[in-house]
Amino acid sequence: MMKNIKRAFESAELKETILPDAYALSRERFHYIRFKISPEEYHRLSAVRLTMEVVSGRSVVVLNQYLGTEPEEVEGLNAAVTYPAGACEAGENAFAYKGQVRIKEIELLYEEESETIAADYKLQETAWIADKTDPLLDAAQFLFNIQIKGPGQSPFKGACWTLYDYDDECPRLVNWLWDNAVVVACMAELIKSGLYPEKEAQFLQFAREVGEEFLRTQILDEGSEVYGALTARWEYPGHPAHSYDCYLGPNDASFAVKWALIPLYELTGEQRYLEASRLALDWVKNSIYLPDRDYLPLDYDLTDGTWGNYSIIDTAFIPEGFTEYDRLNCTNEFTEDSRFFMDRFIRQYRLDNGFYGQNYDPAAGVDEVIFTRGLGWTIEGLLAAYRGTEEKRYLKEAVELALLTAKEQNEDGSFSYILGYHGVPEQKDREGTGICEKATAILAYLFYDICMLDQSQKELLESADRAMVWCEANIHRGPGMGYGGIKAAGIKSGITCMSYLTIATQYANAFYILAKLKRTEAPWLKTELYK
Repeated sequence: MMKNIKRAFESAELKETILPDAYALSRERFHYIRFKISPEEYHRLSAVRLTMEVVSGRSVVVLNQYLGTEPEEVEGLNAAVTYPAGACEAGENAFAYKGQVRIKEIELLYEEESETIAADYKLQETAWIADKTDPLLDAAQFLFNIQIKGPGQSPFKGACWTLYDYDDECPRLVNWLWDNAVVVACMAELIKSGLYPEKEAQFLQFAREVGEEFLRTQILDEGSEVYGALTARWEYPGHPAHSYDCYLGPNDASFAVKWALIPLYELTGEQRYLEASRLALDWVKNSIYLPDRDYLPLDYDLTDGTWGNYSIIDTAFIPEGFTEYDRLNCTNEFTEDSRFFMDRFIRQYRLDNGFYGQNYDPAAGVDEVIFTRGLGWTIEGLLAAYRGTEEKRYLKEAVELALLTAKEQNEDGSFSYILGYHGVPEQKDREGTGICEKATAILAYLFYDICMLDQSQKELLESADRAMVWCEANIHRGPGMGYGGIKAAGIKSGITCMSYLTIATQYANAFYILAKLKRTEAPWLKTELYK
């Protein structure tokens, strides 16, 4: 006769590892659990306490280590750690651990009266600028909503969260800095447009607060081989020695110069933005001529002091910081550097059919993944190289790539995350990988940019107009922090993770704003959607 045997999951779960001593702990990599603290909860928060069973016998744990939290060793069936509010984020929090732990409880501890909480941890009120009828202001409102307002010691304070996750109702990815640059640019363009004179002071203050993070995290250690570099992002690679690493990207530094530092200099006249730009570009220039390799690595790991051993298509926009700096100063100082980089990039990434691959390995060459957003970054780099060198071959290449990409636009006006994995576009890959709101907004802006240079490109103009219709149809106008976000879901919703979660991204909104404003510069260019 068969008996039914029931087991609690805890008793059936197998151990994955045992960490018997300090040596074993030192060799074990960090793993991560992420949890949410809402802005409303954070406003009253005194501390957070995590209680866990340490299945591996012992563990080392730390919360949001970039905020200065120290790792600590824990063990036992009911191990508990408590972190003050200043070690927490009003959104996604990253709890790092070694070995195997089972979280039993996460407690948010509150003061009886919110007034007793240190003022440093209180969240400021978010300015409301939207009127629910103007998509430009709705999109800008989202950026205001996701600004990081605490804790005070955060290196990210004043910048924006990268994402808003509608499924979990939580802002996420606090630790990416480079993409905040285009938030500054769209605020600058809103001011220059003259459309909202009563809001210009708010736009300027916001741009200053976001842009300050680039100056605050610039590497200025005398004698450093990366002197002048701008911090691109913090990552969680799981190293044994530390739960996060700080990365510097030459392409991201150039991006920040073009979209943040130079616009802030032009808005304010403050020399510090121009000085930071020059230091950053000197480092970028040195990086593209590294003596031991004939390609530009994606990034430099500041924590470990090493360059990466691979690259990706995102490096394509290296020339734009060079070009903007030369434009501002009426010089040709970086012209040859833009030419050198772009020619090498084309040689290394271009596929025989005119598309570009996504990932470059110095031994194997480029792969055949047609990454749509990366095609946008390539067009962006080509246009910058054209403006910097005045060589029409770069404009020609940008137009040809844009036309190839426009042919793969979805019927609703959006663009998919991947066009194809094997060097040619495939419908199953476009449909399966889902819509990329970032690629859609970026390509709309770049197609308009091409049309300002070559007004005969009606196909690109119509494609951009359709992309803008999709963006505006997908602006979230529900209540809460996610108001105004251009939302989508795909295989990599969170840029590199969060498969098929519905999210909005700060730089998709920013590029939408830039595209919308650029379209108004050419009202004589008519299409069926723009008459």
